[in-house]
Amino acid sequence: MRRAVIYSRKSVFKGLDQKYNSLEAQEDMAKSFIHSHTAEGWIYLRTYSDAGLSGSNTNRPALQELLAAARRKEFEMLVVFKLDRLARNQRDFLNLLDELAQNGVEVASVSEPFDTSTYMGRAMRNLLGVFAEMEREMISERTK
Repeated sequence: MRRAVIYSRKSVFKGLDQKYNSLEAQEDMAKSFIHSHTAEGWIYLRTYSDAGLSGSNTNRPALQELLAAARRKEFEMLVVFKLDRLARNQRDFLNLLDELAQNGVEVASVSEPFDTSTYMGRAMRNLLGVFAEMEREMISERTK
């Protein structure tokens, strides 16, 4: 059995009042992803969600709660819609992946299905962290 949790994040509150919002969409797609792996023993436990918080740092309540649960070995699989939901800072991204791995947690992305058991899959995953940071910097520059 592989206990799976979901993490979702949206940087701004705009649009969260819609009937069906981005956080709900992320969760639905991640639940479907987990369901597609039930033959491999995956079971859904819960969703951790941060609304209106940037991925530029890790000071997010739901993310911190998720990390505490990982330290307590409450789950083995973390599912995100996209890896940039975890972090938009390369150092934070790699630190999060390292901490999760040290606690026996694998990370799976619904929209970026890399096989991280291979060196090429790990390299592609890490490159996505670089692009997430670049995108955050571009957004910051545009909003100035």
